[in-house]
Amino acid sequence: MVLLTNMMGVILVTLYHKGQREVWNNTEILNGVGRIEAKDQQIQSVFGNELIHIMETAKKASEAMSVAQQKKAEDRIKAAGEDVKIIQFFKTG
Repeated sequence: MVLLTNMMGVILVTLYHKGQREVWNNTEILNGVGRIEAKDQQIQSVFGNELIHIMETAKKASEAMSVAQQKKAEDRIKAAGEDVKIIQFFKTG
């Protein structure tokens, strides 16, 4: 499946295989003059559920950080400066 998404002028092309346990109803986006409309969409995705779980876990972990832990993380990022871009965690490819 190929999805084209217009994100306010940025076109995103997504290649995706729909699994057996996934549900996609009313996912067509109607692009009218000056508006983008999606009515009654339903998307249920194993990947989406996993992504939501990861995001919720990260949020809980972030909220549970003490002020001292936050300061330590901030200091490490500042100390890395431009090198923060080459830390293994931030590599994308």
